[in-house]
Parts: sequence; structure tokens; C-alpha cells
Amino acid sequence: MTVRVQAAAFDPGAQVNALHAANLGVGAVVSFVGYVRDFNDGRD
Repeated sequence: MTVRVQAAAFDPGAQVNALHAANLGVGAVVSFVGYVRDFNDGRD
């Protein structure tokens, strides 16, 4: 399993295609792409 946290932009579709090209046995990919908010309801 690989976990990556990064600030740079990337193409999720290209990542999935590269994974599948490297291993044709991959049957499913689950991912989460999100943004971090710069506020937290007044809490530090």
C-alpha cells in the first residue's frame, strides 16, 4: 500500500493509469482527493 500527502498538484487519472499499467492484476482503486480548510470554527 502506498500513502502520499503532497502540496503539489497532480492528475489522479494519470496516477490510476500508471498503477494499472504497472500491475494488470489491480482490480480496484480507492482514493480520496480533498482540500484542507484554513479555518476551524475559532479554535487554534
